[in-house]
Amino acid sequence: MISPLGRKVRELRQEKGMTLEQLASATGSSKSYMWEIENKPVARPSAEKLARIAEVLGVTTEYLLSESRAAPTAN
Repeated sequence: MISPLGRKVRELRQEKGMTLEQLASATGSSKSYMWEIENKPVARPSAEKLARIAEVLGVTTEYLLSESRAAPTAN
């Protein structure tokens, strides 16, 4: 089962028309690392990495970490 974080990252990435590789490059991560965040049940990125992902996706870290599916709030 995908984590709420992984589901949100995937949905936001797809809404922005980004590939996994593009998101990885924009966040300074590897493609395999971003795949793990999107697909593994327990993904624990560092606070710095999470902030970079949120920035690239245009949301807050709080949104990514919340269980809520409410619309994201821009940074």
